[in-house]
Amino acid sequence: MIELDEGYKLTVKTVKHFHAEVEKTFYKLRNDYLNWILRNHLKNRNMKQRDKNSETGKSFKNEVEKHTQNLLTDLDLQKKCIKKSLHDEANQTQKIKRFRKSQERVLRADRKQKVEPLNTKFKGLPQYVPGKQPILIAQHGELAEFEENKEDRFEFQVLQQFKTELQIIENLVCCEDGTLWVNHFFSYKLQKIQLNKESVQVQVLKNINTTSFTIALLPTGDLLISLMEPVLQILSNATGEIKQTTYRCSALQTIAVHVTKANQIILGVTETGESFPVKGPRQVIVMDMDGREKKFTI
Repeated sequence: MIELDEGYKLTVKTVKHFHAEVEKTFYKLRNDYLNWILRNHLKNRNMKQRDKNSETGKSFKNEVEKHTQNLLTDLDLQKKCIKKSLHDEANQTQKIKRFRKSQERVLRADRKQKVEPLNTKFKGLPQYVPGKQPILIAQHGELAEFEENKEDRFEFQVLQQFKTELQIIENLVCCEDGTLWVNHFFSYKLQKIQLNKESVQVQVLKNINTTSFTIALLPTGDLLISLMEPVLQILSNATGEIKQTTYRCSALQTIAVHVTKANQIILGVTETGESFPVKGPRQVIVMDMDGREKKFTI
């Protein structure tokens, strides 16, 4: 029922907004026309014509307001009909439940009898489709019903496959030069690879034996590494050395790391120990590049 009310309010808001735009356009056109008359010194000779245009504009405005009100009235009626249908079907469901409960003790043999489910699905309120030009009622717009049983379908296809030496690729990070960082936590493998699309081969550029649970690339080209410890490690792109960073989260262990386009570091942290069964805190921490945590208010 909440979605119904929200859809109703959104449709009413759209109709009223379009009506306001029509009225705004009408007054602008009328004022432009009057200014044109004044600039050409035709006020006296065209007084009658101006009055005639004003009457035509008022008639047009009245027609637009009348049609807008008709649309809103139609929308209200459809909303009431859907609410009444839902209410009637809910009452019917309660009657069936009470009937089955009263007959259950006497007619135990009929428990397998099926009761057809009631149709409680509705396509929803119609969408408002505004017209192209605010001149005729037919161009003002209309209420369009949803098309029934129409679904968008997508089909994914594998274009190419590349086989690495790792048993499982747990993380994959793309570098600006087209190379990739991949890792497998349990085999202590962290590799930088290059894909050859012509031969469908993988060339290992760097092979580092280290634990790496999750990885993320910094704007400098350095690689952040989470070892499921409170402090993140960093792999220098220039020297290839792994060192500790200033990115830490007290006594909690990091299980996920991500670097945003806005140069913010997002950490997923949990209580030290096994992930399941769940115990202790589960947090998402946002830091700047200096390791300072962002404070958010709700």
